Amino acid sequence: MDYNEAFIVLPVVAPCTEPRAGGIPRVWFNGRTRASQALDVGSIPITRSIFRRWRCFVVPAIFCLPTLAVAATVLHTEVEHKAGRYTVTFEFRVSAGADAVRRRLTDYDHLERLSRVVQKSEQLPPGDDGHPRVRVVMRSCFLFFCQTVRKLETVTESPDGRLIIVADPTESDYRYSRVEWQIRAEATQTHVTYHAEHEPAFFVPPLIGPWVVKSRIRHELKLMAERLEQLANAPPVPAP
Repeated sequence: MDYNEAFIVLPVVAPCTEPRAGGIPRVWFNGRTRASQALDVGSIPITRSIFRRWRCFVVPAIFCLPTLAVAATVLHTEVEHKAGRYTVTFEFRVSAGADAVRRRLTDYDHLERLSRVVQKSEQLPPGDDGHPRVRVVMRSCFLFFCQTVRKLETVTESPDGRLIIVADPTESDYRYSRVEWQIRAEATQTHVTYHAEHEPAFFVPPLIGPWVVKSRIRHELKLMAERLEQLANAPPVPAP
């Protein structure tokens, strides 16, 4: 993904280190000493001493994050849960052409560019009906619980511009999954509507609950909209 990077080196990190053998400072990440463990938030008790070390690292690190060149406009988000099924409606507007948006949404071999949840996507030979088929592997974590989810989807590209994506329940970790994209050009912008119904076949711990899942869905959709706008404005990547 392309970013306009703005890195600021701040000396404030120094007071947040602790000396170790040989005089080399040790930087703390959420009470641990390895950066890879810093993502494991919530897996250990947050004590006051750990919080001090964590706060000292995170505050300056915020200023070192790359900044997005564009930001999609979210118009409406609704997530409902009933009888084990999640219904999602998400509308947003991006500053990019409709053709570019559609091209990114149908880049079936690189859907991981749109969502950090997607680990891998692969376009397969079309089915008997001639429609594209896509295999997707996703990985998502809620608090301490992580789940790898697989889907085999059939995509119908309608003449009116809609993309209808239905998962095969015999080849997916969903009892039911249907996604519909609507892409509509608006002058120099594009209005996108995402509507989905998902009924997972995998176990969701009661501790997580629908509220946490719904909150995570909202967050991931917003990130996806921002990535879509950025990718739609980026020059096409030449084929290898």
